[in-house]
Amino acid sequence: LAHTWGTAEIVEVYKCLYEELKGRVDNNIGATDEERYRLLWRNLRPYYNDTIMDYLENKCKARIVFDEANYLHWKELNPQEPYRSLALKLLSNPAIGRLEYWIGLFPDALKTYSIDGVIEFDHRGCRHLNSTSQILKDELRKIDIPFLLLDGDCIDEKDYSGAQIMVRIDSFLKTLELETRGCKRDTKNKLINIQ
Repeated sequence: LAHTWGTAEIVEVYKCLYEELKGRVDNNIGATDEERYRLLWRNLRPYYNDTIMDYLENKCKARIVFDEANYLHWKELNPQEPYRSLALKLLSNPAIGRLEYWIGLFPDALKTYSIDGVIEFDHRGCRHLNSTSQILKDELRKIDIPFLLLDGDCIDEKDYSGAQIMVRIDSFLKTLELETRGCKRDTKNKLINIQ
C-alpha cells in the first residue's frame, strides 16, 4: 500500500478498512475466538508464502497484534505545508533515524498491545535494521520479553526452509508458554497471574 499514497484509490481502500475495523471494535468482535500469545512482528515477512503467518495464527494461536513495518510513526500532516510535512514524516521514520528513538518506541508498543514476545524476520536486504537486532534483543531481555530472530529473504525463497523455521517458532512459543503458565488475560488483554 505504501506505493499508492497520494492516489484517489487509496482513499477508498483506507476508508473501507477504517469502517470495517470501527464496526468490529464497536461490536466488540475480535480477530479470532482463541488467542494464546500476542506478538510484535519486526521487519518484513516472506511475501512468497504465508506459511509462517498461517502456522503462528491458525495452529499456534499466536496473534501478531503489532507489525512494526506498518506502524504510523508520523504526526498528522499539514496540507498547507505539504513539503515540510512530508520531510518531517520521512525524518521521523524510526528505521532510518537515531537508534535511541527507535528503541524508545518499543516500550509503548509492548504495553499498549500487551505483547508477550517479539519475532524479527531478518530480511537480508535490510542491513540497517538487521544491524540493530542484537541491541534490541538485549533491551528486550532487560524487561523479560522473549525475542526470536529468523533469517531469510522476504522476496527470494531459495534459502527458505519452512521446517527449520517451524522448529524455531515451536521452541520460541515453548518459552512463551513457560513464561505465561499460571496466567490468564484480563479484559484489557493484560496477563495476570492466577496462581
